[in-house]
Amino acid sequence: MNARQELADEVERHIRENCSKQFSLNELAESIHINKYHLLRTFKAVTGYTPLQYHNKCRCDKAEKLLAETDFSVSYIALETGFNSASHFSRVFSGIKGKTPTQFRAENQNII
Repeated sequence: MNARQELADEVERHIRENCSKQFSLNELAESIHINKYHLLRTFKAVTGYTPLQYHNKCRCDKAEKLLAETDFSVSYIALETGFNSASHFSRVFSGIKGKTPTQFRAENQNII
């Protein structure tokens, strides 16, 4: 495995482990002791995602599971997955998944 792939794997692991937390690119770079610009370029080149896009995808994947398997409110799920508001969560979720959290839940309740 090359150094770029190892860095991308480390960033992915850090994001998955801290999926429900909010953090900046600076904080992410500091946590793995690397320059933020190098992290951004390398991660995007290897994965096709920026760290923020990957973080949002991770949070929406977690939200999908909660929407399908629980009766928690969308507002609660937004907070549980690290979003500050249900409206921001809904915008991000819709952009990534192609439907609102409510639409997703109606189509997938108890399927996953």
